[in-house]
Amino acid sequence: MKKAFCNQKNVRLDKSEHFSTFKKNAIFIFSHQHKIMNTTINQSLVFTQIILCSFFIIVFTTSKVNRKANNLVAVLLTLFIAFASFDLVKIFAPGIEPYPVYIISSIALLLIFPVFSFYVGALYNISHKNVLIHFILPFVAFLLLLPGLFTNWPAPDYYNNYLIFIPSSRSETVWAYFIANDAFFTLQFFVYALIIVKQIKKIRPVLEENFSSMEGKKLNWILYLLAIVSSIYIFYFVIEVFTNLSVEDYDFIYYIYSVLLLMAFMYGAYRQNEFAYLTETHKKADDDKLLNTNTQFKLSPEMSRIIRQNLDRLAKEEKFYTQRNLTLQELAKNLNTNKNIVSQYINQNLNQNFYGYINSLRVEEAKKLLSQNELEKYSLEGIGYMAGFNSKTTFNTVFKEQTGMSPSEYKKRMSE
Repeated sequence: MKKAFCNQKNVRLDKSEHFSTFKKNAIFIFSHQHKIMNTTINQSLVFTQIILCSFFIIVFTTSKVNRKANNLVAVLLTLFIAFASFDLVKIFAPGIEPYPVYIISSIALLLIFPVFSFYVGALYNISHKNVLIHFILPFVAFLLLLPGLFTNWPAPDYYNNYLIFIPSSRSETVWAYFIANDAFFTLQFFVYALIIVKQIKKIRPVLEENFSSMEGKKLNWILYLLAIVSSIYIFYFVIEVFTNLSVEDYDFIYYIYSVLLLMAFMYGAYRQNEFAYLTETHKKADDDKLLNTNTQFKLSPEMSRIIRQNLDRLAKEEKFYTQRNLTLQELAKNLNTNKNIVSQYINQNLNQNFYGYINSLRVEEAKKLLSQNELEKYSLEGIGYMAGFNSKTTFNTVFKEQTGMSPSEYKKRMSE
């Protein structure tokens, strides 16, 4: 009986060991399949980035609108391909010495930020002064990275331990280069983010002195893009510190956000082609003229009276403010005078800028239209278009700012 009990116990132990072995094998197979699946997806995502960049390089270089800005977009996409070269080599040719490719990738990334700043300036037809100063940091980074070519680099084992540019084995010299370069990346991004935000904020008062519509001119999509990239930096910092993701999972997250970010940028840049405003309106204007559209001087009472009479006449006879995308230059031309004189009249006598003045007239026109029973068949969007607004969103925003209520609330009140 004791022998039978021992045999039964041995059978249970054998089954337990067999189950444990099966469990380990299953976990290994699942992990291996998961790794293969993620690697395949990552390869597809990298390939997608290259295809998208290549296609849109052709699209932007062949565009006839806003050529300077579009050429800079093409340069940005080319730099992104160079930046992605490290991932291409890592995934498709892991046997190649990685460090030279990493140098190319790093310098490309450091050049992306200055070129992006040039792109924003090109949208506003503003040239950067002291262009070479923007390339000092990439050059310094190159000098710091160059000696790494002569250190012992642990390829191809580097690819097997790849995680956030931190291999498990490398010389202290290479480690120092990577830490320095990562610091350059982070510092440069936030510096240029501040420069770009400053650029956009600096030009907005100029826009409001020259244009009656801000659609496509405020470049909010660029500000959103910068905010997203900033949040991604924070997100990856949290991942590095508080998680222990596998190489494949980390790459998967990285490639997904790269593709989405790339698509968002290309969509925004492509849509921006529809608003070739400053490059068309201020073709012959230099930077100083563009940033100082209004010369400060005081109009004489007689000049103010003439401008007021002509504006009243145009408003009554032609309703000039209902012209969508009306510019200060076009209004001045209709008044047979200089745009600085018109702008000064609006600033001095009405205490408004051109944008506020035109939209106040549009709101008054919209109020009249909303009060007419025969126009009840028109939608609020249609009323907004008739008053000169470009979109329903702008109509609702401006109307509420000036009246304290939405167009629908105003219409409802008028019908009571």
